[in-house]
Amino acid sequence: MIPCTIYYLFAHLRLRLHYHYIRFRVVALGQSIVWICLLFSFRVLNSRTILWYCLDLYARRVR
Repeated sequence: MIPCTIYYLFAHLRLRLHYHYIRFRVVALGQSIVWICLLFSFRVLNSRTILWYCLDLYARRVR
C-alpha cells in the first residue's frame, strides 16, 4: 500500500514538473519567434506585411 502511494506521488510530481517545463519551453519558443520576426521585418524591409504575417503565425501557434 505505501509503495504504491509513494509511486503515485512521484509520478504525479514528475508529470506536473514535465507539464510546467513543456509550457515554459513553448512560451519561450513563441517569444523568440516573435522577436526574430520583429527584428527581421524592421531590418530587412521595414514593411508591415511581414510583421502582420509573423503576428498572425504567432496567434495561430498560441491557439
